[in-house]
Amino acid sequence: EALPFMLGATVQSIIAIIVGSLIAGFISRFVRVGLRLPDDVRQRLPLLETRLHAFVPGVMTVVRWLVIAGVVVAIGEAWALFNFLDWIASEEGLNIAGAVVSAALIVLLAIILHVVVSSWVEYRLSTTVGKVPTAREKTLLNLFKNAFTVALVIFSLMLALDRKSTRLN
Repeated sequence: EALPFMLGATVQSIIAIIVGSLIAGFISRFVRVGLRLPDDVRQRLPLLETRLHAFVPGVMTVVRWLVIAGVVVAIGEAWALFNFLDWIASEEGLNIAGAVVSAALIVLLAIILHVVVSSWVEYRLSTTVGKVPTAREKTLLNLFKNAFTVALVIFSLMLALDRKSTRLN
């Protein structure tokens, strides 16, 4: 009985490693190549590409670590070290997974909202599109962007931590 188990676990482990390596390689290639925006968007929002280059590699690094964790879980499942599917189906597993996913989605949405609002302020302050902003508009829009960023960070962290604590209790 040991030989079929060993062969099956070895094949499953090799498949998990190959799939994980392909996905991680694709993510690494995407991060290296970067994100290229069309010229008209780059003209209207010159800082958007820089902003995206600041966030996208971090998000892709998290995704890469999730892929590695998935490969480790698949290998553990293949060798019967633990039963992840039964654990995740349990009440405790669902609570922990739900808390982590909720917190991650809140943080991701906050990052996207920050990029959108910063790009909107940049668009409004752009001298190449529309009318030239007055000094008052520049001051107020920059104050709005900073206040929005602080409020967004505080609100997102409170919401993410609240989701995590309510799910785990």
